[in-house]
Amino acid sequence: MNSRVAPVVACVVTAGLLAATLATTAARPLYHADLWAHLAYGRHIRATGEVPATEPLMPLSAGEPFVNFAWLAGVFGSWLYDLAGPEGLRLAGGLLTALAVGGVGPAARRRARAPWAGWIAGAAFLFVAWFQLFAFPPWSAPLGPQMLRPQTLGVVLFAALLAATPIPRRPGWRWALLPLVFLLWTNLHGSWPLGLVWLAADLLNRIGRLGPAAWRSGRMRRAAGLVALCAAACCVNPLGPWAYVEALTFGGHPNLADVIEWRPLTWEMNQGRAFFLAAALLAVVARLSPRRIGWGEALVLVGFALAACRTSRWLLWWAGPAALFLGVHVAAIVQARWPQALRATRCRGSSWAWAAGLVLGVALSPPSWNLARGERATADSLAFGTPVRAAAYLRAHPPAAQLFHAHAFGDFLLVAGPSDVAIFVGSHAHLIPPQVWNDARALSTAAPGWEDRLELYGVTTLMLSPREQPALLVAARRSSRWRQVYGDQTAVIFERVTPPPRIDEAGPVTAAPTAAGPADAPAAGGGRRSPPPPRTP
Repeated sequence: MNSRVAPVVACVVTAGLLAATLATTAARPLYHADLWAHLAYGRHIRATGEVPATEPLMPLSAGEPFVNFAWLAGVFGSWLYDLAGPEGLRLAGGLLTALAVGGVGPAARRRARAPWAGWIAGAAFLFVAWFQLFAFPPWSAPLGPQMLRPQTLGVVLFAALLAATPIPRRPGWRWALLPLVFLLWTNLHGSWPLGLVWLAADLLNRIGRLGPAAWRSGRMRRAAGLVALCAAACCVNPLGPWAYVEALTFGGHPNLADVIEWRPLTWEMNQGRAFFLAAALLAVVARLSPRRIGWGEALVLVGFALAACRTSRWLLWWAGPAALFLGVHVAAIVQARWPQALRATRCRGSSWAWAAGLVLGVALSPPSWNLARGERATADSLAFGTPVRAAAYLRAHPPAAQLFHAHAFGDFLLVAGPSDVAIFVGSHAHLIPPQVWNDARALSTAAPGWEDRLELYGVTTLMLSPREQPALLVAARRSSRWRQVYGDQTAVIFERVTPPPRIDEAGPVTAAPTAAGPADAPAAGGGRRSPPPPRTP
């Protein structure tokens, strides 16, 4: 290809791929993961003006320490939701996914000096991370829901870090920006220690290249000082330096053993098969590549892979380094064996191509069209299974006391339910007492004594999922203590025939939550709840 035409073609392809990623992701509805809880916590923080010391929204978790690294993501998300509704969140999800791909791709392009290395890396990242970013496999639901969560922000920052390294030899804008990135990252998502690991791996790569003379190099000492400054910036958060302890011990909470993303990867999982296939391909590429593999690079790939085998949540963080490795080393293999067939082409104006792709993607995304028409919510905004109509029923007929519900419904009710709803559990398992968590699981299976246990908690209303709680749904319909008052494909609501007496302070709390945010239902609207006084630690 002509040397003048090739850079233009590379830039056009880069912009087109980035735009397609953004537009197709933004077109996906929002999945009911922990998104709604983060929005509710963000609203509470905005209303009270402070990060609470204890859990503020679940009455049965009153007094539990509020450990939430993503508090700032909740604040930003709740502000965006109040401004642009679910459509604004869909557009933000597409933009963040494109930024993540747009960080991994340029990182590979810059290292390999070939734009197509970035395309390979971006595609590999999406292949490995798909089942952490989207709720259903592409072959069963090509436009399945997107899982917009604070961790998406963490992925974007991690991808940006991949693009910003290796650490520059001389101080410059990246030296000033990196500590600020870590300061922000620590308050957006709990994945910030992985960024420090990546910087440490970059230092290890330099030590491997320089050998014993590494620490006599002024550049090496300056780079180590930059890493130390980034580590210090991570202490600027509501927890202070104690954030390191919380981040390292978070995974040991007993409730997390029941959460699927904290379970080991297996071949039976779609994401497990993607991981093992990608790992096998990386092994082949590493064997064939003429490019040197750094010590830090190898340790990150192997260490993150072992962590992903133990806990599938790590797969998302292995995806970036793995995709970067694949793009760079495939380029090295091709350029070594066929130097004339695929010459390294410098994509002049790559930054403009990157920006043009983002602008084009935003312009082509359906949420942008809906927002331009003044539509903050549409029938396509939320994924199937979101209890929109059931939440509207509860707003019209608020529970008299404690509500028991499917695990997935709790977070949504904090945003779209009654202003004083007392949810039983939410998606933030680490904020729930183990006894309450285990009781909720037992109740969902209609374990023996389920009615007495509900009475112990003062439950007067059931909001059950036919899909997740079929046994309890059948048992409630057969029971003389409960009568069905509402039902659809997503949720069935029961009321107690004779409400039990409220229990005293020695038992589970049945009062209304001490804090909540505005209940703006995505499909039906809702009232606003007044902010409570700040909870005293």
